[in-house]
Amino acid sequence: MRQRTRLIVGTAVAVALLAGALIGVSTTEAPSAGPSPTASAASFSEAAVAGVGRKDTAATVTALEALVATSPENVDALGTLGLAYQVRWRETGDASFLPRAQTALDRALAQRRDDPNATLGLGNLSLIRHQFRQALVVGRNAQRLAPYSARPLGVIGDAQIELGRYAEAFASFER
Repeated sequence: MRQRTRLIVGTAVAVALLAGALIGVSTTEAPSAGPSPTASAASFSEAAVAGVGRKDTAATVTALEALVATSPENVDALGTLGLAYQVRWRETGDASFLPRAQTALDRALAQRRDDPNATLGLGNLSLIRHQFRQALVVGRNAQRLAPYSARPLGVIGDAQIELGRYAEAFASFER
């Protein structure tokens, strides 16, 4: 019974951390690989994440798509768009948002290979697709890119739970 309780608590923590990672992916503490292409990109990303947090993701997605159309090199906007597509999928169940998220995140990483937010977004996407081994690898890479952020540990711990690595998962969640 005690192990089952730990498993239930661990799973609940994993879900909470994943939700936090999805909502906060654009505010990872790691420094970026350089200045943003547009001065307003950071503030727009923050506003977009605030919109996602308010469940106003339809408007957020539309605004981010417009920003990316005018500034296709904006890595922060692409990463946030990838996040917003994932949240939109969760809200609607429309699986067409998942390939869009993949494309946005891939485009972000093509421009800034070591972007922790886009990497973390791919980890979340792997979890959504039940590609748990890949999520674990990507989560560890995100942790390497943002060592002082707790968000990658949510992806890592969730992947470990799904792979049956309970002791490792609890250690990840405790960190």
